[in-house]
Amino acid sequence: MNEIVTLFIVEHEVSPDDAWRLVEWCHRAGADEFSLTILAALPDAQEVCQAFDQAFSRFRRDPAPREGVMAYAGEEWVRSVPLWTLTLESVDQLRQAFPGGVFSLGMRSDVAWLENVCLYREGELLLGVVTHELLGTLRVTQVERAELDRLGISYHTQPPFQR
Repeated sequence: MNEIVTLFIVEHEVSPDDAWRLVEWCHRAGADEFSLTILAALPDAQEVCQAFDQAFSRFRRDPAPREGVMAYAGEEWVRSVPLWTLTLESVDQLRQAFPGGVFSLGMRSDVAWLENVCLYREGELLLGVVTHELLGTLRVTQVERAELDRLGISYHTQPPFQR
């Protein structure tokens, strides 16, 4: 049975190294693209935006409708988002952009940063991080959940705030 279960990962319960092991596991499990949010106070944020574009332009895909991890008032949960190909090389670039792990802010300056990393498998959300909530959701099968257990990745089966 390939029933999908949703697991919840709390930022302070995973080290940056564990967060990167989780991203690498997601890639091995079939995650083939990612999205993230660039928050910036323009025009002062050009440095961060240019650095991101320089590091990730070769991985750029066409925007496509994908489920997000949050929606602002008036936004749909599924909407067109910028996408990049997830490869071992792009994971290495993400590691440089997010030295504190994917649950932290990336390429941070006083006026711009990266956040809300989402990994997709065949167009479906696999791992989604809401950075300001310090929380991620992971959608896996029971077999994959057992793999995460063997890796020692800490997770909850219910949202931690509903306990």
